[in-house]
Amino acid sequence: MYEYEISKDIESFRDYAGLTETEFAQQLGMPRSTFHNWKSGKSRPTDSSLEIIYGYMYNSGYRINVLKEQLFKDRIRKDNAVLFHGAKTDIRGVVSLSSSSDDNDFGKGFYLGESLQQSASFVCNYPDSSVYIAELKLEHDLKLVEFDVDTDWMLTIAFFRKKLELYKESRLLIELADRVRTADVVRAPIADNRMFQILDEFIEGNITDLQCKSALSATDLGKQYVIISEKALKNLEIIHHCYLCAPEKKNYLAEKAEFDKVSTQKVKFVKREFAGKGKYIEEVLA
Repeated sequence: MYEYEISKDIESFRDYAGLTETEFAQQLGMPRSTFHNWKSGKSRPTDSSLEIIYGYMYNSGYRINVLKEQLFKDRIRKDNAVLFHGAKTDIRGVVSLSSSSDDNDFGKGFYLGESLQQSASFVCNYPDSSVYIAELKLEHDLKLVEFDVDTDWMLTIAFFRKKLELYKESRLLIELADRVRTADVVRAPIADNRMFQILDEFIEGNITDLQCKSALSATDLGKQYVIISEKALKNLEIIHHCYLCAPEKKNYLAEKAEFDKVSTQKVKFVKREFAGKGKYIEEVLA
């Protein structure tokens, strides 16, 4: 399910590069008949063939996934959302909420980001990773709950990540959890491992809520959509599967490393700037 559209991608690249099918085949050292068999459905490309072809296109300067991202954003209705799911392995069959873990950021759900690069960077370390492009129809009867980088967001994620067991009877935490559980879709800032290190400092009483919030704002990871209900899942359609070749993954990882380096500097700066200001965890959940 959700096959790569390799024949269309090859035609797109050949048009860009000004290559005939014969010239393209010669560049790759592959017979032309292979491409015809893929196009007609007589055979399917192997993993090694996919890597050779997409790697060649990427190294030739053709950023096909970036172009696809823009294409779908331009094509989809403005009142719908174009989203991206970074997958460690291929999605088999129908997307299911029941198979997800209940200790994710907002519990069980299908998680997607707002940009391809953002979603790809989280899975580039996995050998079989790829990115799926999806369309979410934001119907009026869908309950959309939104979070910003604030105390409610921090506490909600910590709760679902099971890091606030000592405070699980807190009225505020119960209200925040119910807010998510009764939603169809949650839109909120993305959390990563760096974010959890900062959040742990807040939970352990080492920094205040203001220090934590300011530090997390400095990481600036963008927003994620979380499909919470089956109703919302019916409004989500996977519309494309993007192949991530090795050189593309390498570039995303390099960009993420640089981003993390700058974020670390920002975090240290704002933690020092807001030292002693705000409330500690026991004050917030008193």
